[in-house]
Amino acid sequence: MGSSFGTTVGRALTLFVFAVGLTGCGAIYDAIVPPPPDDRQNVAFYFAQDEYEQGLVMRAARGGEPKVYAQQTPIIEGADIKMAVPMKDAAGYFFVGIQLNDSGSRKLAQATPQMVGKQLVLVVDDRLLGAALIDGPIDKGMFAMATSDRHAAFILSDLLSPKSK
Repeated sequence: MGSSFGTTVGRALTLFVFAVGLTGCGAIYDAIVPPPPDDRQNVAFYFAQDEYEQGLVMRAARGGEPKVYAQQTPIIEGADIKMAVPMKDAAGYFFVGIQLNDSGSRKLAQATPQMVGKQLVLVVDDRLLGAALIDGPIDKGMFAMATSDRHAAFILSDLLSPKSK
């Protein structure tokens, strides 16, 4: 009797773990294995808009303008960024290509379809540094932030990139 009961419980547990593993396995893994400490904790991206709605927090650039109204919780943080690279498009405009890790990619892929038309804003040390219009789902784990020039692209990519230890 004990052997049959143990086998049944073992099979049920295996089935449960397999079923749970198929639904949201990344979230479970992230909860069990927290990411290592990251020195980019003051870097975060939020969904935002130009008009105030209850529950949103004003984020402003140095000097108070421009300003946006952002969600209270960031969608991705510095630790979610795998790499950031300064780039130039065919027209000669500079930008930073940002690639996210698996956790960050999942977060954006799940949330951005409902946020089309809103902004993805970069906040560093509680100060608004940049904003990009969400014109479609960000489901490949990569996006771009425009910069004013080459120098700004290199500074931003350095700020967002993981530091070698």
